[in-house]
Amino acid sequence: MGFIKQSLQADRYTIKAEDTLDSILKKFNISLNEFKKLNNLEFDRVYTRQVVRIL
Repeated sequence: MGFIKQSLQADRYTIKAEDTLDSILKKFNISLNEFKKLNNLEFDRVYTRQVVRIL
């Protein structure tokens, strides 16, 4: 019986003008703490055209 190795590689997402932090968290089903840690963010703020990492 073999094991399947699951990768935790993050995808990238470019923030759009209509996006809010809350909508991004819901869209990708990720918590605020996970999102901030993954993107090395100190504050709860994102900007249009910012590229962020999403699991």
